[in-house]
Amino acid sequence: MLDSTGKAYEEWPQESICTREFGSQGEAALDETELLRAVVDATFEAIVIHRDGKVLAANHRFATMHGYEPEEVIGRCVYDFVANQSRDRVIERVAEDARELFCGVGQRKDGSTFFVEVRGHTINFNGRPARASSIMDISARRDAEEALRETRDELRQTQKMLAVGRLAAGIAHDFNNLLTIINGYNHLIMRRKDVADDVAEAARAIQRTSRRAAALTQQLLTFSRRQVPIQRILDLNQVVYEADRLLERVLGEHIHLEINLGEKLHPIRADHGQLDQVILNLAINARDAMPEGGRLTISTENWEVCECGAAHTGLAIGTPGVRMSISDTGIGMNEETRRRLFEPFFTTKPRGEGTGLGLASAQDIISQNGGFIAVESGEGTGTTFRIFFPAAAGEVPTPEPDDFVPSGEAVTGTILLVEDNDEIRLILRNALIEAGFAVMEARSGREANRILKAEYVPPLDLLITDVIMPGLGGMELADGLLERYPNLKILFMTGYPNEDIQHVLADDRGIEVLQKPFTPEALVSRARALLRRLVQK
Repeated sequence: MLDSTGKAYEEWPQESICTREFGSQGEAALDETELLRAVVDATFEAIVIHRDGKVLAANHRFATMHGYEPEEVIGRCVYDFVANQSRDRVIERVAEDARELFCGVGQRKDGSTFFVEVRGHTINFNGRPARASSIMDISARRDAEEALRETRDELRQTQKMLAVGRLAAGIAHDFNNLLTIINGYNHLIMRRKDVADDVAEAARAIQRTSRRAAALTQQLLTFSRRQVPIQRILDLNQVVYEADRLLERVLGEHIHLEINLGEKLHPIRADHGQLDQVILNLAINARDAMPEGGRLTISTENWEVCECGAAHTGLAIGTPGVRMSISDTGIGMNEETRRRLFEPFFTTKPRGEGTGLGLASAQDIISQNGGFIAVESGEGTGTTFRIFFPAAAGEVPTPEPDDFVPSGEAVTGTILLVEDNDEIRLILRNALIEAGFAVMEARSGREANRILKAEYVPPLDLLITDVIMPGLGGMELADGLLERYPNLKILFMTGYPNEDIQHVLADDRGIEVLQKPFTPEALVSRARALLRRLVQK
């Protein structure tokens, strides 16, 4: 049949559908309209019939899907159920009698919207052409697809971070080896008595620059989350002071950095590199919240655990500690953002510009170091992060390895030095011999084992070995030697942020780690300290 425009349309069924027997009453013909209504209402899809924009009939699913009572939809404009962004397209499809599947946006009575799939075609309704459409709510499916897409993006981002971490570790190893060589030769210059003043000043400048280069390498590892966590007794003021220069480069000229350090802070026990990461992550977060510029303030003060802090840490109220506040004058956050702030992968930045891991990792680091973090923020009022660390009672800040100074004590012994870099091995061997140690040297773990199989080998007191070497690494070499020399002291040297050596940091058997780059003085001092423990036993 043809409608008034000449287009073909389908007829609404005109014949009686069926009859069935009910109970003992025998044959009972069902009203055709009632049966059709029952079938249509039973479907999971919404069905609507409309003509000239007015709803003529609809099933219960159509009404409930859009938030109406069934009696409210009849006679309404069918486009009341379509969101603005899809309305023009729907009008166009009705005019064209389009039949293919269409994805659009529906609108509920309360104004909320949801995603739909729609199919429609022309039928004969009460003797005249009308448009019949079936509608499926696909919001749950779209949400699942979006969640899957986000998970894939997160996986790709995690894989990129792992790749960056591996690259950073490799670069750090090579760079730290170079810095160790630079430090070694510079150490020889500074030890000479006949060095001219200008040469001595140049040597001191090399030393300062080398330390800054080492700090940059550590910051690279910190940012890629590949550093070895080493907890020490720290002065938080010193940590903030050293981070100052890095922050000025990260923040840019449009943001003013203000540092307010409290007096006589309690020492804390934490990993220096991890604290750098926390400060860096919060500073970057603040910078992004001040696109037009502003002020970032970092302050420190002694503080005692309050009720809120006790609930977060389990520490007793009144426990002494240190609080660091990082405040910005940025755009601030609403309640929803503040509530989800520390969720992994949650970010308010555009796709591709943020991982959502910065604040999550900061919270994790703070928790690992026995502290907690709280945030205060409001839209247009800026943001303040307050971080608390418990005090390390009765302790003083631990010097870094480069701060060790030879004591001049007559501590001697036999050392096996294993290092695959020839220049580093030469510098360290000469420093150890000059300090009075007997030194055997090898360029690999396998060569070290061959040396120890010689006919006569003096008693071995200390193994100083690089961790990562071709063939047999330092960890495997040490494991084998400890079976032969149970009292052997071991000093690992590494330019890698290798997580595999974390367990030795708390070892009571006389095993320590010296992170490259270091000076020959630091190595000699550490060797003496280890052998002194051997003598005292």
